[in-house]
Amino acid sequence: MKTLSRKELGTTLRLAEGSDFEGLCALEQGVFLDNAYDGFVLRQILTAHSDLFAVCETEDGFLAGYCVAAFDAGSDSAWVLSLGVEESCRGIGVGSSLLSFIEGVLQEKRAEKISLHVSPQNSEALSLYFSAGYKNEGVIEDFGKQGQSRLVMVKDLVHQ
Repeated sequence: MKTLSRKELGTTLRLAEGSDFEGLCALEQGVFLDNAYDGFVLRQILTAHSDLFAVCETEDGFLAGYCVAAFDAGSDSAWVLSLGVEESCRGIGVGSSLLSFIEGVLQEKRAEKISLHVSPQNSEALSLYFSAGYKNEGVIEDFGKQGQSRLVMVKDLVHQ
């Protein structure tokens, strides 16, 4: 298992395990509220993408954040499916550390491009993604719930 210690934050980045499920459910509900994955869907994502599901855990076992990605079938392109950081842990590098960790795992698996969707109103996330080198490739209108739009952001993992 790949582990990266973040002593300055008192956290560890690692791949998620089945025992993280309850903490992930609580984190998901707290971060995404009405747009949160339900427990069934989150369990399926954890099971299907455990090799691309990273968590940030504090020294006392609290999950401060997570990031999960998946490959397009038969492709060298991947997607960040979700990145969530506990509100009290924002602004101290948890999100950027998780994103960097997942990008590293994807590069080890030979991903060449990574994409994601983000709300144009989510200024914190946009700042994170732009600072990490993602580029806005367009807008999808009526994404998910009616009236919601999402930006499509892409990062080239080969030519950095």
